[in-house]
Amino acid sequence: GLVAAGLAADRLSLTGAGALMLFTGIVVVSPVLCRPAIWVLAWPFARFGGSTGRMGGRNALRDPRRTAATASALTIGLALVAAVSVIVQSMASSVDRQLDAGLTADYRVTGRSRITPVGPDAARAVAGVAGVRSAIPVRTARFELDGSVRTAAAGSPGELLSHFRLPLRSGSSSIGGDELLVGGSVAKARGWTAGTTIKGRYRDGTERTFRIAGIYADRPSITPSAPTMIINWADYRAHDPAAPIDRIEVNVTTASRAALAAALAPWPNLELKDRAQVKDDTAGDIGRFLDLVLGLLVLSVIVAALGIVNTLALAVTERTREIGLLRAVGMQRRQLRRMIRYEAVVVSLFGAVLGVAAGVLLGIVVQHAMAAGGGGMEVLAIPCARLAVYVAAGALIGVAAAVWPARRAARMNVLQAIAGE
Repeated sequence: GLVAAGLAADRLSLTGAGALMLFTGIVVVSPVLCRPAIWVLAWPFARFGGSTGRMGGRNALRDPRRTAATASALTIGLALVAAVSVIVQSMASSVDRQLDAGLTADYRVTGRSRITPVGPDAARAVAGVAGVRSAIPVRTARFELDGSVRTAAAGSPGELLSHFRLPLRSGSSSIGGDELLVGGSVAKARGWTAGTTIKGRYRDGTERTFRIAGIYADRPSITPSAPTMIINWADYRAHDPAAPIDRIEVNVTTASRAALAAALAPWPNLELKDRAQVKDDTAGDIGRFLDLVLGLLVLSVIVAALGIVNTLALAVTERTREIGLLRAVGMQRRQLRRMIRYEAVVVSLFGAVLGVAAGVLLGIVVQHAMAAGGGGMEVLAIPCARLAVYVAAGALIGVAAAVWPARRAARMNVLQAIAGE
């Protein structure tokens, strides 16, 4: 109910609280889900594993509460992993779509590091290459506006509006002096309209009254690289003449990559990227973030494996007499080890499947909430192959967790085990 209310009211905090309670509810009712789920998961072992497969599945059903408690750590760990995977994959797919729609330049020239500026000589060299339609230098202007530090793109206003495909809603694009063009999202948030004046100050300390000369229709979720404010470089330059060029947006008609690279040869600290490379760089950043988060969450999976080992060891101790009787009627040691492995795999598979399902549900909820809130995550993408790997990893965790308890059970003395209580 909270999730539905949060999505309907466009309130991410309410949706998050509902998702947390939903996840808690799944863990609480897992003993009820345990019996039908174990029957399904244990069927392949009973069908193809013979008597040891059947007994392993039935052992997992002996105490649903214990089985659910044993699998709960794995459920929680894999739920977090699966939720993060869905969110990050959705983020990557959304960014990829945004870049497809929002990359307005054929090539982009940037420094090889974030602190490497692009000089005006390089911009002129690129603009002079035959077949280049436009080479637009984009600088970042910083100034104080209404008590807050703001950033704007400094350049030719008309050229920037045309390049980033930002249609003017009101006012005029011909600005000069202390005039600004502002994106519609910022103007709406601040209550500004064309003609609004705001007191501010440039970086050199000069105090001015800035005027909003025009408001353009920006689309931050579609064109995230577009500026939120624009100021005329010809006028801003007097207050910050050393403002570096952040990047050069290059549009070509017939110019080749080789010709552009040759023009940039005198500046080895600069990098020329086409659209595919810009997208790959963004995808690489998102992938590294996912790897970092998954690396941290692996710790919870390790704790889950230890929990399965502990529960199996306790089960072996409690079933000492039963194990002795099975050995006495002819069960071989390898069959005994296999039975305990089957039990461990069924328990871990239950935790893995429940955790991945809960994580996918949480990821979908977060994605819908972010999309409704304008967070730029409009595309839902579920990494099915990665999630299948998580479930397989859960089964392997069960195999690994059963090694020591199975060996301990197989080494029991049959007569002593039968005589034990």
